[in-house]
Amino acid sequence: MSITTKAQTQRIDSTAVYLLNRTSVTFQDIKSCSFTAVTTYDIPSESLGLIKHAITDKVAIKFPNKMKVTSTGDKGNRGLWYNGKKVNYYSLDNNT
Repeated sequence: MSITTKAQTQRIDSTAVYLLNRTSVTFQDIKSCSFTAVTTYDIPSESLGLIKHAITDKVAIKFPNKMKVTSTGDKGNRGLWYNGKKVNYYSLDNNT
């Protein structure tokens, strides 16, 4: 009995590598940043058609080891904090 496998060929996108390297060079000088991301998605309903849902994430990062994310939207209100050692998750809706 013999088993034959074919190795997956690896393709490296040189443009992606260049952009990642440029991004890391830029980020090494940044002390902090913040941004807001809005994610929308549709859930199909047989009676109503597509129902649009949204989540708003507010992100604040202080390099190298602090991060805060607060999320509000159809999936609830929650927070995520990182202090360099621990990640804490808190559900603002359930007070847990």
